[in-house]
Amino acid sequence: MLTINRINKKIKTVWGISEIGFSVMSTMETSFLVFFLTDVAQLPLAITAFITGFTALADAISAVIAGSDLQPVFHVRNLQRVENRRKRQRRSYVLLLSGY
Repeated sequence: MLTINRINKKIKTVWGISEIGFSVMSTMETSFLVFFLTDVAQLPLAITAFITGFTALADAISAVIAGSDLQPVFHVRNLQRVENRRKRQRRSYVLLLSGY
């Protein structure tokens, strides 16, 4: 049986702040890229939209692949932690019942 621990509010807040910063920088990068491609490189808007859409799609696919690659590693580690915790609890019950 796998136990699920809740994430405390402090971690959620720090995570959210870092995500806001990343999103702002990512939006600025995309905006400057679109400006460069349309105004400086003189590419049509349709080609610019294709380039930015393709990169967003590639990013989404690579994130899924990376997440599926890392998920089994974290899952095995969590299972090992849970099992070790159960062994310690069993040991303490045995010691309590034996009178030590």
